Amino acid sequence: MKALWAVILAGLAATPAWSAGWAERSAFSEEAVVAGFDGLVPGQDLDVQYRLHGLVLATGNGTPLAVRDPAGMNLQAVSPPHVAVAEGAQTVVLRFEHGVQRVGLYVLGPLGPNDAVLLRTYDSAGREVYTAVYTPPAGDPYLPTFTTGFQWSEPAGAGAAFIGVQADKPVIRWAQLELPQGKTPVIDDVMFEPGPDEGAAQDLSAALDPSQADPDAQVAAIEQALLQPSPAAAEALRRAAADPDLDPYVRERAALALVELADPEAIETLARVGQNTSDPYLRMAAHQAVWALRRAFPMPDPPEIQVVPPQEPVSADQPFEVIVKVTWPVARKSVQARLTGGKGLSLRPGAGSAAFSGSVDAGETVTLTGLYRATGVWAPSPEGDDKEIQPRQTSFDVIVRVNNGPVDIATYRVPVYVDLDQGTASVSEPQVEEPADHLIQGGSAQ
Repeated sequence: MKALWAVILAGLAATPAWSAGWAERSAFSEEAVVAGFDGLVPGQDLDVQYRLHGLVLATGNGTPLAVRDPAGMNLQAVSPPHVAVAEGAQTVVLRFEHGVQRVGLYVLGPLGPNDAVLLRTYDSAGREVYTAVYTPPAGDPYLPTFTTGFQWSEPAGAGAAFIGVQADKPVIRWAQLELPQGKTPVIDDVMFEPGPDEGAAQDLSAALDPSQADPDAQVAAIEQALLQPSPAAAEALRRAAADPDLDPYVRERAALALVELADPEAIETLARVGQNTSDPYLRMAAHQAVWALRRAFPMPDPPEIQVVPPQEPVSADQPFEVIVKVTWPVARKSVQARLTGGKGLSLRPGAGSAAFSGSVDAGETVTLTGLYRATGVWAPSPEGDDKEIQPRQTSFDVIVRVNNGPVDIATYRVPVYVDLDQGTASVSEPQVEEPADHLIQGGSAQ
């Protein structure tokens, strides 16, 4: 009999104590958290950018989602200008730092009549909460308005469907969007509610009050805040990092915690902390935090760099001119742009200047010109004396830097590869350079 009751009780315990079903877009309130990808930079990877709000995004095969401009895919964002794309994957995974009651998102792109879209949701124990399934009607690849869980439009020759799930309790801890074989998930406006619990942030603010004289307890409160991310907790940590009355170690831990929470608003605060503090450890922590956050949140409005390679074939006998046009979408107080030399190449200004430093206005274009000549390099010969040799393949760089303060710096590099055998100079894609630790000298970035 005891064994029978044990089986019955185990069965009752395994039975989910909730009900769930479809969620229309209209079921979400104005307080719902919305991840629209619009404050980010096209081309960057997505992972922790929304952790502050309780959401971490990934794909089913472990590769990151990427922010994209949908125009190149003949799609239109639900909330322009950006969408997220799970390239090389068929699933998108949404993990929540707290239980949510509703989750939904828009799926973009055409689907065939037999293509099913699924949104699976699970609780913290891995039990299924509800799976929303939809297959478009035959003959309509763009899924017109459908009353059960979907709203559909047809902008720019492609559709955008909303699919959602809701439960009667905040039990959803993760969700998985699945598309058919061969279909790439393109999503926009991921939304969920409720958002993070802001109540724990009040305890954090009280613990970080300068009148509290126990740094160990304050550090413990910071560590606890990492388990309950929220915008209010980040605000309290920003105040702590900037508060000169707090112990420097507490401020250091607050700065690093802001990286863990992925708080983009902390960049400006931490840049000032790194510039003004006299404590070397706090300065280092602030600088490293700014750079780490810039990896997740690249500086917005990057310059457009156009490299015009030489029009004539490149040879070792004749100099060749390279023209670079750098257009600035927004005004900047301090920028630098320059051409570099290369192995076996000499550089002097062409018709204009090979370097620029100063301020720029929105829409302004800075033009650089460089006259390159293949010079060769000296290297030891087998006979033991130096001998001049001419590298047949070499390269030089276009370097563009934006100074948004002494610490908050973005550097863009465009490699140009020269092949003297082929007589060509080819331009690579711009690359964002990582800041270097050696830039820290006496509390400022040189």
